[in-house]
Amino acid sequence: MLPMWAEEGSMAMMRCSFAGSALAACLCVAAPSFGQEKAAPSALVGVTGKFRATVTGGDVSGFCDAAVLWLPDGNAVCYAITKAPKEKERYLYLLVIRTGLSKPGGGLGMSFETESAENVQHDRFEIKLLDNARRVKIAYRFKTDPKTFAVHSEESLVIGDLTPKPEGPRVILIDLMGNKPSYKAVKTAFPDPVPELADRQGKQLSIEERVRVLSRAIRELEENSPTVKGFLAPKPKGAKEAVRDFVYPDAKNFEEDREGPHIYHAKYTTPDKPEKVVEWYRDKAGLVGGEGIAFARHLEEGEASSVLDDSRRPGKTERHRGDARAVSIVILTKKTKIYLLNVVVSRAKDEDVTHLALTYLGLNEK
Repeated sequence: MLPMWAEEGSMAMMRCSFAGSALAACLCVAAPSFGQEKAAPSALVGVTGKFRATVTGGDVSGFCDAAVLWLPDGNAVCYAITKAPKEKERYLYLLVIRTGLSKPGGGLGMSFETESAENVQHDRFEIKLLDNARRVKIAYRFKTDPKTFAVHSEESLVIGDLTPKPEGPRVILIDLMGNKPSYKAVKTAFPDPVPELADRQGKQLSIEERVRVLSRAIRELEENSPTVKGFLAPKPKGAKEAVRDFVYPDAKNFEEDREGPHIYHAKYTTPDKPEKVVEWYRDKAGLVGGEGIAFARHLEEGEASSVLDDSRRPGKTERHRGDARAVSIVILTKKTKIYLLNVVVSRAKDEDVTHLALTYLGLNEK
């Protein structure tokens, strides 16, 4: 048994002696480029477990028992494939990993232990994409052909807390957005796009090429499986997360903020004058016109806005502005199909800070 660890930016090529005098070549890679691979964009980072390929008469055969890749949308995929002579590559399992990120996270590692005896491979992996608490564990035991290295039978597969049967679902959804990974097997066929095991020289294809194929594979899964499509669909932001876009720069939160289902409110202060704060919110929320309400044609359907200045006393008539009050108060409201935002900007004459009372209500969250 040989424990190993591969981290982003490292490469290890090892030829190890195992029980039964069997020899196995283990390739662990986690860099944008390695060996003969073409340089890939820095976002495309991958790590590979055990990879064996042989070429006979220009025909490739062998297996890769685990390869993990970041996808451009911030999710990840882990797969195992095999190829027998004169046959196409086929998946052994395919893990679709939701990370909650909008772009590749960069950090990626795999620790593993591997044993081999009489063409039986027994490998155990721990994949780390986010943090140590949310590692994905895989234990895989299978038999290979002694000459072609193609996988011809499987003895056991354990992915997290799942133990898929050979005839059972092998597309597994893994959610890393909770405190610990969750696993769900999906009854759907493997997608048609499969990465090639190796080129005609027996070298693994570049990360960029494999990501391109796997991106097509994931799209096909989404088209064929509502479960996969729903799993990967963008999740609406919670009110507290969404409102961050509308917090005045460098404003300080005071007192306790409160959050409920699709609603959030909080209080802030800033030394900036009320006029500057109001103008920032006008620009940020797209509030047009002076004081009053707006629902002009150039606003998107379903949108409306309001600016209400209550900083003066009543005038002699409706057309006359009264004297300034001891406090400046401006209330800004913006409604879209997605949210309702209300900001109250106020400052008393004897104060050295401007107050902001902010309320956000999500309208399209389910």
